[in-house]
Amino acid sequence: MIGIEDTPAFKRNRMTNQLEQAQLVLLEAPHLDEETLLLKLPNITKDEVATILRRKRNEA
Repeated sequence: MIGIEDTPAFKRNRMTNQLEQAQLVLLEAPHLDEETLLLKLPNITKDEVATILRRKRNEA
């Protein structure tokens, strides 16, 4: 890094185990609504939540 005049900045990223995170969300499930549950699941994106909720309503 010779010749670079800058101060390095470090951003801490928290590592998470997706299985543990999903299990925790499912333990909280009785206390949360469907939309909140879907938003908290690590493998479902925010864009997918509306589609999933719409499909579930159509099935009912």
